[in-house]
Amino acid sequence: MNTEELELLSDSKYRNYVAAIDKALKNFEYSSEWADLISALGKLNKVLQNNAKYQVVPKKLTIGKRLAQCLHPALPGGVHRKALETYEIIFKIIGPKRLAKDLFLYSSGLFPLLANAAMSVKPTLLSLYEIYYLPLGKTLKPGLQGLLTGILPGLEEGSEYYERTNTLLEKVAAAVDQSAFYSALWGSLLTSPAVRLPGITYVLAHLNRKLSMEDQLYIIGSDIELMVEAVSTSVQDSSVLVQRSTLDLILFCFPFHMSQATRPDMIRILSAALHVVLRRDMSLNRRLYAWLLGFDNNGAVVGPRSTRHSNPEEHATYYFTTFSKELLVQAMVGILQVNGFGEESTLMQDLKPFRILISLLDKPELGPVILEDVLIEVFRTLYSQCKITKKLTELIKTANLLFNSFEPYYMWDYVARWFEECCRRTLHTRLQIGPGDSSESSELQLTNFCLLVDFLLDIVSLETYIEIQTEHLPQLLLRMVSALTSHLQTLHLSELTDSLRLCSKILSKVQPPLLSAGTGSVLQFPSGQPSAVKEWEEKKVPSVSLENPIEVFEDGENPPSSRSSESGFTEFIQYQADGTDDIDRELSEGQGAATIPIGSTSSETETASTVGSEETIIQPPSIVTQGTATRSGKTAQKTAMQCCLEYVQQFLTRLISLYVIQSNSSLASDHQGETSKWDRDSQGDIKERNLSKQKTTKEYLSAFLAACQLFLECSSFPVYIAEGNHTSELCSEKLETDCEHVQPPQWLQTLMNACNQADDFSVQSVAISLVMDLVGLTQSVAMVTGENINSMEPAQPLSPNQGRVAVVIRPPLTQGNLRYIVEKTEFFKHVALILWDQLGDGTPQHHQKSVELFYQLHNLVPSSSICEDVISHQLTHKDKKIRMEAHAKFAVLWHLTRDLHINKSSFARSFDRLEIKIYKFCDAKFICYLKIQAILKCRAVSHTHQISLQSLEYPVPLPFIGPLFIKSLLFAKHHSTCQGYRNEHVFLNLSFSIFT
Repeated sequence: MNTEELELLSDSKYRNYVAAIDKALKNFEYSSEWADLISALGKLNKVLQNNAKYQVVPKKLTIGKRLAQCLHPALPGGVHRKALETYEIIFKIIGPKRLAKDLFLYSSGLFPLLANAAMSVKPTLLSLYEIYYLPLGKTLKPGLQGLLTGILPGLEEGSEYYERTNTLLEKVAAAVDQSAFYSALWGSLLTSPAVRLPGITYVLAHLNRKLSMEDQLYIIGSDIELMVEAVSTSVQDSSVLVQRSTLDLILFCFPFHMSQATRPDMIRILSAALHVVLRRDMSLNRRLYAWLLGFDNNGAVVGPRSTRHSNPEEHATYYFTTFSKELLVQAMVGILQVNGFGEESTLMQDLKPFRILISLLDKPELGPVILEDVLIEVFRTLYSQCKITKKLTELIKTANLLFNSFEPYYMWDYVARWFEECCRRTLHTRLQIGPGDSSESSELQLTNFCLLVDFLLDIVSLETYIEIQTEHLPQLLLRMVSALTSHLQTLHLSELTDSLRLCSKILSKVQPPLLSAGTGSVLQFPSGQPSAVKEWEEKKVPSVSLENPIEVFEDGENPPSSRSSESGFTEFIQYQADGTDDIDRELSEGQGAATIPIGSTSSETETASTVGSEETIIQPPSIVTQGTATRSGKTAQKTAMQCCLEYVQQFLTRLISLYVIQSNSSLASDHQGETSKWDRDSQGDIKERNLSKQKTTKEYLSAFLAACQLFLECSSFPVYIAEGNHTSELCSEKLETDCEHVQPPQWLQTLMNACNQADDFSVQSVAISLVMDLVGLTQSVAMVTGENINSMEPAQPLSPNQGRVAVVIRPPLTQGNLRYIVEKTEFFKHVALILWDQLGDGTPQHHQKSVELFYQLHNLVPSSSICEDVISHQLTHKDKKIRMEAHAKFAVLWHLTRDLHINKSSFARSFDRLEIKIYKFCDAKFICYLKIQAILKCRAVSHTHQISLQSLEYPVPLPFIGPLFIKSLLFAKHHSTCQGYRNEHVFLNLSFSIFT
């Protein structure tokens, strides 16, 4: 109650006026029907009219509430008209000044009415606005947004009140100032979806299209952020008409070449506008594309006059590249990031970014142009969403729909280029901050990128196009290994490990193509894409050269009966990488020969088994070096997987030289064909290592392990060949290669150094295991080759349509390499010594691995005497201490060998010759020791009729001391006082129970 009302309370007539108002308001409380409301309003009007001399209305708050209730949309028009009469009476009584003060009391009922009013009510309501609200002028500003929200519903095209409503809005704009009017208008559009269409229609109707936006800045209002938010919200409205009108407004108000909005505001509007493509409405898409490509709604060219082209296509390309592309990229990235990292999201929200991009790809001028810049963010978003969403099936299906719209090569070429870019960024970052600084932060670290690609390999449908698995994945693998080799010294060991494991997973997804017998699949890259091999040559990465490289032996897996060529490392090595069972690989077809990495000798041994026929055709070893012509006179061509193997060989060589062995080490090897000096005198004690490495064994062990795994998988990669008439060539090539001694290539020499000079046996065991597996692979191929060549019938012309397909495996070494190692080096002996030394009491953690490798070596070497000679030399050594240690080591070897799961058909060799030597060279002191132990044990077990091996403290395997122990028991029998052991029958039972 204000001062004026307090003064009037002293007047008795005014007090009677207040009492009458209270009585009239009481009638509203007892109203039960709409007719009662009309009656109550009539009584209230009569009281107001009878006291019109007072310019103050008592109980105005209560009156305002009752009037607002009477304007409820559910009430009939008669109640509304009667309430409007009451409003008019009040407005006449209080006048403009008091109406401006009490505007919020009376407007709360009036503003929502027009949208729901009957046709007979609208003229009366508009009259109230025209007569009583317009004169308020600038005092309308506090309620201007509400007023516009109340008037705009009348701006309906085709309505009889359209012109009257439009004129009213124009008068309101003139009364309150244009800038304030449009600010209130944008506020109404933001908060009231019902008035968006008429509001935007009003703005479009009052734009002067002959003038630029700079000459009509009042339309923006006083707050451009409000306008941007209103436009962004309107363009995502559920009504197509609202979206269409908003796009028309955007086309004029926010051109990319001269927009008054800031860059973040333009990105905000564009991000919202991109959602219109989800409707698949041509009218919306046409407006959006016109905005991005520099056209108006009628297709006319817009933009700076100096940049306009007469050709619409040239203009669109130039305009988009110059003005729109960067903003579109940022808008698309923003959409992906919001959906990928939002706290809460629905499935539809998760799918929107991918569907938007799919729709944009339908427009050649837009989608394909920005794909290069946003695809990496697509990978990130997909990865993050798949970790938090529950409905993975729909998400992965949509993602594959997007990926399948690409060219088959594009995605994997993109991954390869990003991998190379991550390596380069890592190099530049660490050159700037220094190798010791751990505060580096790059836009996308290599480890994170490997996680993304690993994830993509699991969800992307690789079977859609066969060339993905037969061409593009091998090319990706080749380029990744090339990048890793060139940045080997820059990358952290953890990054190398993750990258190599990713390479192994890629290899597991590769499928070998079916080649014809007369042609080979050669390395080929998509048109316009640089060859990884050429890029490698341009980088001029020098191959690791070692002084005096020593001869090494050909690597391979175990014979085919023990494990297939697709198997991984020896079983005791556990890999974290998946996919070791899938060794189907792919080759790329094309023209041109790939360059062989420096320092590697290419050799091929092919094993083929027919598919669809009972016959088997084997391609024996053949040596193919760069520049060597084949029998037909053509230059040998390299397949993609052959190039991958050679690059992995070079990578492994550099990795070993950098981390595993001393950089200044020299390998004792005579290039003139002399025997290598692989013995203790030339190499020194294997226990004395140079420990001045910068990296510890634990740091580089996992990387070395992953590299060896990848190399072995590449070595056992098969090729499918549709057979023709080529059997005669196989026999001739076999004769040429098997009779030669071929010096091992450099990568194998370096691997040999790792077997000898590694600081830790964990590293040595990995290197030795790789060598053993490769030797086994070579021998397996040679075994099958020999069987098939010998049983081969005279060659007959064949054709691929006869259903015979050869499965070819090319080990990296030939039998000539292996023969060179066996006959001209002592490598096997040296490895046996390394493994034997690890069986001592000081290294119990290495016993299991050493025994497994020792037994594998014993079965792979051409002569069984190599390993047995090493053991027998130690057992018969002149030094008693060495002999005793040798007995203990052999006991460990024998006991752990019993626990191995050995396929007798694969590992047929045992230590029978050594057993005879042990019995032969056991001296009398040993027999005496056994006698004493037997007497003590017999006395201790008077109530037991069995003696087990574990009861003997002397660490000698039971089968080797059987005859000696029987002799000791006979001796103990005559010296024992135990009653139970004087019985001969009991003694024999005791003896047999020990040795069975």
